[in-house]
Amino acid sequence: MLGAAAAASCSEPEPPPPPIVERAPARQAWGPGWTPRLPERRAEPAPSLLGRAPGVDRGEVLAPLARAIERATDGGRAVSVVAWGASHTACDHWTGALREALQERYGDGGRGFTFPVWPNDHSYWQFGATVDQGTGWTRFRLGKDRSVPDHYGIAGIYFSSEGRAAHARVAIEHADRVTLHHRVAPGAGRYAVWVDGEERTTVDTAGPSVDSGSVEVALGDAGPHEVELRAEAGAPVVLYGLDFRAGTGGVVVHNLGLAGSRARYHHKWLDPVHSTQMAAVQPDLLVFAYGGNEANDFGEPMSRFAGQFERAIARAQELAPDAACLVMGPPDKPVERVGGWEPRGRSLAIARIEERVAERRGCAYFDTLAFMGGPLSMVDWVQASPKMARDDYVHFTARGYARLGEALVAGLDEAGALPRPSVSSRPSR
Repeated sequence: MLGAAAAASCSEPEPPPPPIVERAPARQAWGPGWTPRLPERRAEPAPSLLGRAPGVDRGEVLAPLARAIERATDGGRAVSVVAWGASHTACDHWTGALREALQERYGDGGRGFTFPVWPNDHSYWQFGATVDQGTGWTRFRLGKDRSVPDHYGIAGIYFSSEGRAAHARVAIEHADRVTLHHRVAPGAGRYAVWVDGEERTTVDTAGPSVDSGSVEVALGDAGPHEVELRAEAGAPVVLYGLDFRAGTGGVVVHNLGLAGSRARYHHKWLDPVHSTQMAAVQPDLLVFAYGGNEANDFGEPMSRFAGQFERAIARAQELAPDAACLVMGPPDKPVERVGGWEPRGRSLAIARIEERVAERRGCAYFDTLAFMGGPLSMVDWVQASPKMARDDYVHFTARGYARLGEALVAGLDEAGALPRPSVSSRPSR
C-alpha cells in the first residue's frame, strides 16, 4: 500500500520483542480450482528503538471492558471489540495482533466480522480468513464519487448483486458458526448458502421495509470451513458481511476498517440498518482510529473536523451506552519538501483535537504519534532495517503494525483493562 530532519528517539533501547507471526494472503482468483491457503511465516523482530508503548491515557474509563472480560470468562457471552478506521485499520495487522493477544489470554470467540468479497480493487488481507474477490457484486460506499446517505451498515459499505447472479466465497481458519448480514427490502432477492461444498439453506431477503436481516448457519466442529454465498439472478441481493464465531465466551475483534474512510462518514450510515447491526454485535469496546485521511482534507476547517469526530463517537455511544471507548490518534505523516521533510501541522492539530474529544466523550486515548517517536518519526520508520513503514511515508509495514498492536495491548495492560486470565479461560486449541 501504501536525510532530512532527525526524528526523536528514546535513549535507552528496549530488549527486542518476540518474533512476530505474519500471515500472507492467498491470492487465487475465483474458479473451480480455488484452494484457500492461510500460510504463516516468521518475521524478524522489529527494531528495538522504534514503537515504544506510550500507555493509554484515562485508562480508568476502560473498566467496562474489564467487566466484559470477567463476564466472558465466567461463562457469559463473548467480549465484542469493534474497531473503525481507514487503511491503517483495514489491513488487519494491528487489529490482528490485538485479536491474537486477547484470544490467547481469554479464549477464541471467533474471527468476527469479515466482508463477503473485496471492498477495494486489491486483495482483502485479513488474519484467519481468505476472502475471494467475488463475481457479480457492485460496491457502494462513501468517497470522492459518492456522498449520499444510504443504508451502508456498520462498516460503511454494502455489496449488491443488482439482480445478477453473483458469488462470494470465504475460507475461515477457525469457526463453528457464521451469522450472515444482508439487507431486507421490498422486492429483494434470494441467495443460497453453501458450507464446505454442500448447500445448507436459501435465504429470502424480501421484506415489507428496509432493515438489516441476519441468519445464523452452523458450520460443524470448530475448525477450518469454507462458506459460499450464491445470489440468484432476477432480484437484487445486498450483503454486508459475515460474522464468524467459535464456542462460547472468549473474545471477538471486529475489524470494520475501510481504506479511504473518514470519521464523518458515520453520519451518513442510515438507520435502521446501522442500529440493527450495532445491536447484533453487542460492543463492549468501541475503537476509533481516524485522522490520517482527514490530514489531507485541507479545505475542511479544523473546527468542523472536531464536531464531526465527536458526533461519530456520540452516535456509537448512544447505540452502545454500556461499552467502553478508545480513541487512537493519527500516526506521523510528514510533508516532503525540497531537501527534506517537515512535520504536517494538520496531523498534529488532529491529534490534539482527538485527544480533547476523547476526554469529553469519556474515552481512553492512545497517542499513536508518541508511540512512533513524535513528529518526523515516520522518516526513521521508513529507513529502519528491517523496514517499519513503507516508502509512501504514510503506511506501516506488517512489522510496524504488529508493533502497534503490541504497544496497544501493553497500554491496556498498564491501564488495568485486561484482568489476569484464570486457568479455565485459557484457550484449549
